[in-house]
This record gives sequence, C-alpha cells and structure tokens, in this order.
Amino acid sequence: MTALRTGYLDSSYGQSEHCCSNLLGVDRNFTKAGLNLGLVMYMPSNVIGAVLFLIYATAFSKVSVSPLWMIFSVLLAVVLFVATPPIPGANILAYIAMISMLNINNEFLMIALMYEIMYGVFAYAANQFFVQIELVGRDRTAGRRGITGLVT
Repeated sequence: MTALRTGYLDSSYGQSEHCCSNLLGVDRNFTKAGLNLGLVMYMPSNVIGAVLFLIYATAFSKVSVSPLWMIFSVLLAVVLFVATPPIPGANILAYIAMISMLNINNEFLMIALMYEIMYGVFAYAANQFFVQIELVGRDRTAGRRGITGLVT
C-alpha cells in the first residue's frame, strides 16, 4: 500500500521485507536476496503497460503490426525496463527508445510521458506485489525440495 501511495520502492522496501519474512513465512535470507534482485529486474506491469501503449500508438501512426513486430516489441520492452532503474520517470528513456526503434511518430513521446507518470505509480506498486507473490511461490517450492538458507 505504501508503494502505491508514494510511487517509490525505497519507501516501502522495509515493509515488503517484513511482510515476506514475518507475515508470509518466506525464508529471511531468500527474501533479502530475492526482493533486492526482483525489485530491480522484475517488471511485468511495466512491460504489459508499455506494449499496450505501443499498440495504441501504432493504431494512430499507421504502423503495421505483425506477429514478429509484437515479439520484438515485447523483447525490447523487457530489455529496456530491466536496464532502467526502478524510480518514477526513468522509464521515459525506455519509451523514447521503443518509439524510435519501432518507427512510431515522435508526437507520441509527449503522450508516453503523461502515460508513464500516471501508469508508473500503479506499475511500481504492482511489480512489488508480484515480486512478493513470486517469492512466496519460489520459497514454497524450494522448501518442498529441502533447500533452505539459499543465501548466507
């Protein structure tokens, strides 16, 4: 809830760590390693939002969308969002690269800026939620296999 309210991951990191370790029962060492890595590299909400925006922009830019174009746009979004830091506004650089590489009109840069500001706050909170769900699932799987204390 704090991530949704503030839009910053660092303000809610402590609560996420406490929630995973104490309330959800995820191994503390697994939480420390997985949460840090997951918050930086795991951005499904951003990728979904970017691909939806790109499809919207192509509809008005008269760019033809093929299955190959869709695969390329998803891969491009994944790589660019992993490369940008998880702070509000940093994904604007990813949108600039995607718009220019996919031959979408530059007039959509301003719309992408507004979209990122509005959608970014939700996306960061959703990504943090998805990381916690992923950690719970992975910890349960590791626990069934007898793997404990993955990181010392």
